[in-house]
Amino acid sequence: MINKIAAFAEKISSGIFLDQSTKTIVKLLLYPYFHLTKNIMRMYLRLLPVLLVAFLCTSLSTQAQSLKVPAKKWDKGYFPKDMPKVHFGMSLALFALEHKNISDLSSETYTFRKVFLEEVEGAPFDQVIYYFDAEGDKPLYEVILIYPEGVNVEKVARGLYGPPNNGEEWSWTHKKGHPVNIWVYKQKIVIAAVMPGTEWVE
Repeated sequence: MINKIAAFAEKISSGIFLDQSTKTIVKLLLYPYFHLTKNIMRMYLRLLPVLLVAFLCTSLSTQAQSLKVPAKKWDKGYFPKDMPKVHFGMSLALFALEHKNISDLSSETYTFRKVFLEEVEGAPFDQVIYYFDAEGDKPLYEVILIYPEGVNVEKVARGLYGPPNNGEEWSWTHKKGHPVNIWVYKQKIVIAAVMPGTEWVE
């Protein structure tokens, strides 16, 4: 029985989902198996599963918070759940097919990008602005969520992404290798992909 539990604990302690400090603590929890008398070991044996479960749940929850925004299909990790379906690198042609109620805000001053606004209903934000590069397939590289007056946008952003991890901003590496930076400006949450060929790189 002891050998089976020890083998199981050793297996989970080497799992890829645990960091090094967590693995060390799990191994420390195993230590009494090999150094206590039989009677004390039996008592510890009864308590260990509870200790392991409580510790692992706390540890995994903490790690999940620190990795709160992974790169996912449709970039849902970066966008709120009420966000219209888009993804970084999406071509302007595909966007225009799937989003009908949009307004062209492109400016002759900033010829390097195409800008569109979409009204959104039933979401905490009421407008979304999209930036597309003006060349090639015209990929989407920036999204701006606009919240109504009175909404504490900083609080909303922290609820979505946790505490800032880059000064007053949030920064992650997209699954395609380029950075994604997020910041709050007045009533806006700006979500920008630093994609090659776009204004953030050039």
